[in-house]
Amino acid sequence: MIKNKPLNLIGAALGCGAQVEGTRDAPSVLMRMGLEQDLCAAGFVARWQGLVDDLPHNALDIEKKQRLMLAYDDLAVQVRTACINGTPIVFGGDHSCAIGTWSGVVGSLRDDQSLGMIWIDAHMDAHTQATSLSGAIHGMPVAILLGFGDARFTHLMQTKPKLDPRNLCLVGVRSFEEGEAKLLQQLGVRIFYMPEIQARGLTAVMEEARQIVTERTSCWGMSIDLDALDPLDAPGVGSPEPNGISAQALLDVLKQFSPDTAPIALEIAELNPHVDQQEQTTQLVSQLVQSVMKKYQ
Repeated sequence: MIKNKPLNLIGAALGCGAQVEGTRDAPSVLMRMGLEQDLCAAGFVARWQGLVDDLPHNALDIEKKQRLMLAYDDLAVQVRTACINGTPIVFGGDHSCAIGTWSGVVGSLRDDQSLGMIWIDAHMDAHTQATSLSGAIHGMPVAILLGFGDARFTHLMQTKPKLDPRNLCLVGVRSFEEGEAKLLQQLGVRIFYMPEIQARGLTAVMEEARQIVTERTSCWGMSIDLDALDPLDAPGVGSPEPNGISAQALLDVLKQFSPDTAPIALEIAELNPHVDQQEQTTQLVSQLVQSVMKKYQ
């Protein structure tokens, strides 16, 4: 692998995919707090490549789904470009940004290549319009990337599903509904619920996840929803859930994570700076990037 590959930072200022839109301001807060400078000081070659938002000039004149479709398309194009000369690091924003992030990653691959995915999240994010009570799209990106849902989203970049369920692992799940659980169970997606993590330890769980997502694939990625972490460690998130992963435990495990190749992309989503406490969650973002990427620099 190439050492010191540039980290191409992309802000995904999306909020209207969720019920509460505070996550839209996460990228601007990270820019203002000097995330790029922090990463450069830690030895990375990091640069902001762009910012995508879901509030185009005529936002009031078009429906929410169309606003999101434009944002996902823009994000996918930026991510695909970022894959050419570096590693895209996407910062959300509500977790529906994953539709654009990983469609762009898959759009950068050859037809004979496939993507493995570790999805760290308190939720399954596997609803469709038929199973979602709220209709919020940030609860649907896993299903959409697997090919289930609105064709405007599932066909982004290309019509085939972006993920094979055999190459996907969910880690940290503790809040879900029957409909999305049924879909993932039928597809055979490996889900590591919090009781299993507590019983086996996060290190063992992440090692099994690594084996699954790299066994049949040519590359792998990681999407971290900050609500996977315990609210005591990460209060500034879109949808907090109690009894989550310890922030320090996750940072420690990621530093020792053992794939031979770097992730093709990293995504950190659902930072809501409006409900953060003393910038506790915001400061975790830089630490997470460094923990995931440091061994590959």
